[in-house]
Amino acid sequence: MTLRHLIGTPPSTHRAFRGRTDFNLRGARDRWQTSPPSIARAFSSSRTGGNSGLARAHSILINPLHSRRAISAIAFELGFNDLSYFNRTFRRCYHATPSDVRSGLKPK
Repeated sequence: MTLRHLIGTPPSTHRAFRGRTDFNLRGARDRWQTSPPSIARAFSSSRTGGNSGLARAHSILINPLHSRRAISAIAFELGFNDLSYFNRTFRRCYHATPSDVRSGLKPK
């Protein structure tokens, strides 16, 4: 789910929120009929350009200079607060786990 999917094109968003100071996740949940975590992820991915955190993680994982760094430390450093979410998202994007990428295994 993307931010654009939730709120539409920017002009409609601007009209929808003009003069509103009461915008919060509960109101967004009611308006878009989705969960606050989904909304937060949509805002997060729009702010970071989608997969830029994953691309950075991938480049760190394949760099031999970072081979001793824990995958969890890399994920948390890049703003992923949930290691399971990081692993799941990484696997969806690269068709391989972070451990597989680090070890040089081919995607399944």
